[in-house]
Amino acid sequence: ASSGQFVRLATYLGSNEQLAVRQEAAHILAQSADSIREGDTDELTDQLYTAAITESNDAVRATIIKTLRALDAEAVATLVAKIESPDAATPTTPSPLVYGEWLESDHAELRLVAVAGLGRVGGDQIVSKLAAACTDHDPRVQSRALTECGRLGDPRCVDAAVECLDSGDIDVRTTAVSCLIRIGTDDALTAVMPLAKTAEPPVQHAIIEEIGTVGSLRVFGLLLWALTSDVAELQETAVRSIVDLLVNAPADDSHTVRMTVGTHLQRCSAQNMVPKLRPVVATDSRQRRRNGIWLLGQLIEPTEHTDSLTALIEAIGDDDTKT
Repeated sequence: ASSGQFVRLATYLGSNEQLAVRQEAAHILAQSADSIREGDTDELTDQLYTAAITESNDAVRATIIKTLRALDAEAVATLVAKIESPDAATPTTPSPLVYGEWLESDHAELRLVAVAGLGRVGGDQIVSKLAAACTDHDPRVQSRALTECGRLGDPRCVDAAVECLDSGDIDVRTTAVSCLIRIGTDDALTAVMPLAKTAEPPVQHAIIEEIGTVGSLRVFGLLLWALTSDVAELQETAVRSIVDLLVNAPADDSHTVRMTVGTHLQRCSAQNMVPKLRPVVATDSRQRRRNGIWLLGQLIEPTEHTDSLTALIEAIGDDDTKT
């Protein structure tokens, strides 16, 4: 390691070398993550992914995964994809059995991969396992379990996510908020919405940022509150979320939602609203751009907002005909 021979160290992993040798090689690589990042990591990470799958000892495997997570932000997702690949030699087949075994592991890294993999598998039996994982003693596993529960959107995960709102870890609390909003049932939203006014700023921000995806006028009052708050960041987030509300409104309610939003916002200070809308209409998201332009057209006063007219003029040439 002191001479940068990290690839050579990785050759010991997942091999027939003695366990003590593999353990030490994995440990040295994990301790050297900062130094490894300074060089070309492609060959090394390839070897580590292979070793993570083929290694027979769970403690060594967990240390390998720890190193991978330090080198690659998408390591967990990549590892799940490799386990499920028909070309990979998986430690147990089929892959749900791998995740089931790892979910019971003493090593958090293995439970983390297991939760991510189970989220991809889905199904009735999986939901209960993910909900149970929300109570894991490791915050990283809890957060990943909440993310997967939110992605599945199953109402049976609501109780587990609500319990996580009282977690001592801020990341777990914010992920729980996102999970409940994505599930979007009445009981899920009832648990989340009051926190927007009482929780610490990161949780407040997470709620306002995502609540618009519900697509219901039920959340519009909360967004109006954020829009008129004295926190500039919260105001800007509320504007984006209001556009998301327009984007996600069901087809049958779309007109009502638009008219209600447009009417109420016209009573707000357009001087504050219009500048905050301009970044939204410049987004890469076609749906956000389209709805942001519509809202801008409702609020703009040509004599006062001459700078913002440019956004409308540019939108005439947009690739999206509706925009």
